[in-house]
Amino acid sequence: MRTAANGNRQFQFSRVGWRAANLRDSTGQIGLFLLIGTVCLAFWSRPAQTFSLENNTTLDPAAQWVSPPTQLQTSAPDEKPNEPAEVKAQPASPASGNESQPQGEPSPGTPSPSSSGTGLPHSDGHKAAEAPGSGASDLEPASFKGITPGKSTLAEVQAQWGAPKEVASRNEDLVYLYSVDPFDHVEVVGRGEVVEAIVVRLSRFFPAQAVAEHLQLSVFEPVFVANERGEVLGQAFPERGVILAFRPASAPGQASFQTSEIILQPLSGEMFLLRAEANLWVDPERSLRDVETALSLMPDLARAYWLRARLLASAGDWKGAEEACQNALKLQPLEANYHLTFGEILQRQGRLEEARQALQRAETLAGDRAHIKARVPCILGELATRRSPADYAQALEYYVEAIRRAEPLVGSEFPAVRVAAKETLLDAYLGAADCIAFGKWRQKEIALPQWWERAENIATDLVSSEGRPADLQLHVYVRAVMASGALRGLVDPTPYAEKLLELAPQVVPQSSEVVGPKSSREIRRRREISQALYQAALTLQNTGKLEKAIEFAQAAGEYLEPVVTGGQGSDSSDQFLLGKIYFRVGAAFAVAKNNHEQATQWFDRALHQLTSELEEKLTPAERGTLGEMLVSMGVSYWETGNRDLGHQLTQRGVQLIEQAVQKGHLPRSALAAPYSNLGTMERQRGNQADAERYLRQAQQLKTTILR
Repeated sequence: MRTAANGNRQFQFSRVGWRAANLRDSTGQIGLFLLIGTVCLAFWSRPAQTFSLENNTTLDPAAQWVSPPTQLQTSAPDEKPNEPAEVKAQPASPASGNESQPQGEPSPGTPSPSSSGTGLPHSDGHKAAEAPGSGASDLEPASFKGITPGKSTLAEVQAQWGAPKEVASRNEDLVYLYSVDPFDHVEVVGRGEVVEAIVVRLSRFFPAQAVAEHLQLSVFEPVFVANERGEVLGQAFPERGVILAFRPASAPGQASFQTSEIILQPLSGEMFLLRAEANLWVDPERSLRDVETALSLMPDLARAYWLRARLLASAGDWKGAEEACQNALKLQPLEANYHLTFGEILQRQGRLEEARQALQRAETLAGDRAHIKARVPCILGELATRRSPADYAQALEYYVEAIRRAEPLVGSEFPAVRVAAKETLLDAYLGAADCIAFGKWRQKEIALPQWWERAENIATDLVSSEGRPADLQLHVYVRAVMASGALRGLVDPTPYAEKLLELAPQVVPQSSEVVGPKSSREIRRRREISQALYQAALTLQNTGKLEKAIEFAQAAGEYLEPVVTGGQGSDSSDQFLLGKIYFRVGAAFAVAKNNHEQATQWFDRALHQLTSELEEKLTPAERGTLGEMLVSMGVSYWETGNRDLGHQLTQRGVQLIEQAVQKGHLPRSALAAPYSNLGTMERQRGNQADAERYLRQAQQLKTTILR
């Protein structure tokens, strides 16, 4: 406790001076200092739409509350609590310690890596139960004995409660100390004439979950509040402007879930921003809603615009992300993190020179924030691969430099720095692997698995130690499978595809469990999984491993089908991919087993997707691919007796391939087999002239190929 002088008298008061302010911590982030410290617990009822602490004077806190576990001892009244540092959001991921935890209460992990500003979300972890939204009707600051922080004045406090026992000044604040039956210690903090906070203390600790339920807060999703070292200070309920302060836990990243203190304050955009950061990786849609609420309360909150930019970027809305990041930079033009994100958004749009300038600006402004300086070369590496032609050698140099800068930071005591460094290492490992896969290097088959193993290890660490969602591990396997396709069988994608299949149900539901994707995040994940499994099927089919190719292609279809049939967020590329997946399964049956009957069953499903309406939306190159698929399907239909459809598909396929050849998307040799097939069909249909023409063209192309 601290002692404040008031003339010749003294009293002890709580550390409520940790006000929301723009303060900079050792990680360089803008601190969201909320009113939290040694405070008291107050109770209020909720008659109709009035949120107050009235009508509870008969409650005896010592008698009517569930007792805390016997091993937890109440601190002495004058025991000095730990000083809080920067407040950060905590994702609700399982704690690994042995702190007492009420059943059903989420445990905190380490502070959200969103605080570090080192990258856009790859956009699964624990998700709180659905709570009321943050619309205007849900926002109502709590009050105590007729006094509402942010609305009531200090004069109204004295008019209703009488003169305070003590008065102290603290910086620009006045602190009034009251005893309000049945609570011996109630503080009212005022700035100017307005009440900024009410702080009440119970006589001992109680389970936070029971407190929240009694105060009718349990319907809202809380957010953990922690300092820069990951020490959990409390739990905030943004819709009511309430913070339950926790007894200190035994280790960072854990929470005692024992409280004897509560703070009532005005509704704050910063509280909603804390929850938005905590949900950034787990529930981006909810996170974006909280960002919008934060901005409605505090329109000049630069960090909220920055978080909006990252969320929109993760959803592929690059223009919206750019506008949001520009708004953040207008408010805080010297914040390195904002320039870093701006550079990443620009390079994703192909504006490479502008991106490079933004990244240079970020590095200049970063000062001693080493985690930001480590991130810069990682993004520059990606920028180098986006040039035309891609410079994989220079990109690899950038990734190696990012690794050199990030590795010393992974042991940092500050979670924001530590997690940012690990994220940079993950992206740099995967980026380096891509450079090797697609660049001109020797012994790729030896080097690549080593890089992927490093990426897998750091992703696993982020998930198990830092509370990050399993999406990160999924991302590693997706990247490994996609890159292995460039090696034409030198690296077997099977181990990574199998790990992908094992992990995928943890990230998105099985197709049988959903009618349609529930969110844009699920749609993106299903696309990633399907594209990777389809690539694995292609690679394996080209190397003769047809059984595994069929298995992976079938699984790819199962994950993509709900996206296309759900009617939510799907586009022509999804429909085309699903058609290609079904075609690939059918082609494997036709080639591997010479089973045209089973092949046509899959081709029927493919043709259901490959409609004339879809054809109009395809690029010229994609139409060439479609033409080759139609010719292949035509053979199976012809062999199973459906000769009209077989001839029709072959004819249309030849036309599409001819167009692709004319536009340079396919070599002329791609027409040899289609002409031969069509010539054979025309001969058997009795069209001798057409048959001779197509067969002659096929022979000419074959002769050219042999030369």
